[in-house]
Amino acid sequence: MARPDFVFLDAGGTLIHTPRLEEIIARACAQQGEWIEQETLSDAVGRALERMHPPRPTSLDLDAYRHWWWQFVHLALGEAGFRGDPECVAWRLWEEYRSGCWLRLFPDTIEALECLSAAGCRLGVLSNWDDTLETFLVQLGIREYFECVVSSYMAKVEKPDPEIFAYALRLVGVEAARACHIGDDLVFDYLGALAAGVRPVLVDYTGKLAEAALSVECPIVRTLSEAARLILAERV
Repeated sequence: MARPDFVFLDAGGTLIHTPRLEEIIARACAQQGEWIEQETLSDAVGRALERMHPPRPTSLDLDAYRHWWWQFVHLALGEAGFRGDPECVAWRLWEEYRSGCWLRLFPDTIEALECLSAAGCRLGVLSNWDDTLETFLVQLGIREYFECVVSSYMAKVEKPDPEIFAYALRLVGVEAARACHIGDDLVFDYLGALAAGVRPVLVDYTGKLAEAALSVECPIVRTLSEAARLILAERV
């Protein structure tokens, strides 16, 4: 296969490590003076998510997203037996989320971006994210690597809808067959890219895709650096 003209990268789970929900809720509860075991919170989070409607928040409507988050935090804390004020916890977590303080780069993110950039690859971010994406990329020190940053909030459509890929391709002037998308999710990144005619590569830092490897017709690698080397090894 020929090396792609443009490489799009997902944000969370691909470029950026985001903490598990039970970790951040446990910290917020501790700051309110109540310690809850993460195992207890993990079970509570699972039960709360099962009760949520819609089951997944949208990045297209900030008010709807905040309402979803408030409802989720209250449900999760109730399931965990939290005795404090859930409103205080919800506010703290929302403010922390909007500040970007939870986010960290993966250990090899810079290495992978340097590798791709040095080889002359054009790069962009394509992610289901709200209005904070560009700000967070700047805070994390990686915005300069990207020719474009496309969030679902900006494009008004979310992956796996192929229209968000088409939007990004129009923005950079590249045909779908000459682009690659690196992500970490089977539905949003793999199926979304396929539907748009973009070549997918999946990164699986946590090993969550091990069972899907036999049914997925695209490379699955364990790190972003591996994905970069794979792309650069393709014939020009």
